Amino acid sequence: MKILKSWLNDWIDIENISNPEISEALESLGFEIENKKELNPNYENIVVGKVLEIYEHPNADKVRITKTDVGHNIYEIVCGAWNFDVGAVVPVALPNSKIKDMLEDCGECRVDNEVVGDFSDPNQSYQEFCCESFGGTYYASGTMDWDEYYCDGAESTWVSLCGGCTGTVDSDGDGLDDECDDCYNNAGDINQDSIVNTLDVVNVVNIILNGGINSSSYSECELLNANYNGDSLINVLDIIQIINAILGQGLSSNHVVINSPAYTAFDIIDNNLKLNISSVHDFTG
Repeated sequence: MKILKSWLNDWIDIENISNPEISEALESLGFEIENKKELNPNYENIVVGKVLEIYEHPNADKVRITKTDVGHNIYEIVCGAWNFDVGAVVPVALPNSKIKDMLEDCGECRVDNEVVGDFSDPNQSYQEFCCESFGGTYYASGTMDWDEYYCDGAESTWVSLCGGCTGTVDSDGDGLDDECDDCYNNAGDINQDSIVNTLDVVNVVNIILNGGINSSSYSECELLNANYNGDSLINVLDIIQIINAILGQGLSSNHVVINSPAYTAFDIIDNNLKLNISSVHDFTG
């Protein structure tokens, strides 16, 4: 039988009594204690939430969008699980959440650049196996920081596949390395292909026709890059400025105004936006 100290505390005040004293008292009453274990949370920022709404994702059929109440806030969460419905009580991983055990084994063991499989014992983590099997001393204690687990003196190398970014390139200067940046903040490059061309002009036109800056059909990143001048509006002015960026060599123009801009005329015929562009420069797309 397993009994939590918190359960005992519901019936008698043992808050200020040490664990050894409680064990001694129980054994003196004839309750043999086979084992004692300290339970410490191995997670951060994981809470209980209640699903309030579920609706289809506008751009994907393999996931759904939920509105989930976690007490202090209601989050809109994209979820790939289908085994729950409105009213379900679920665990919710908030931003910057961490699960200690998951982080410890989130990686692979390498020796001379060859991957060594996980042959750890039941009570041993893969990372611990990687360290101690190749002559190292493994340290698993510490805080919940990303670098909590480390090895000293092993011939092997543990390559972490989780945690903070370790890259050195930050293309858009937003403080996030490219490998972990889900939005390259390059004004005018709506589809994030590192090229500003007429396809981006078409994307901006479609965004305007689908609600502009408040469109739910486009990602936050797409809307951010479509708002070329940063005025929190997406309109024909952004189209003209993106065209000028194309004529000024796209991203490499550094968003400067060139001396020979394009002139753009718009018309709506049968609910279609007609875009006419004239310029002294040639451009294609």
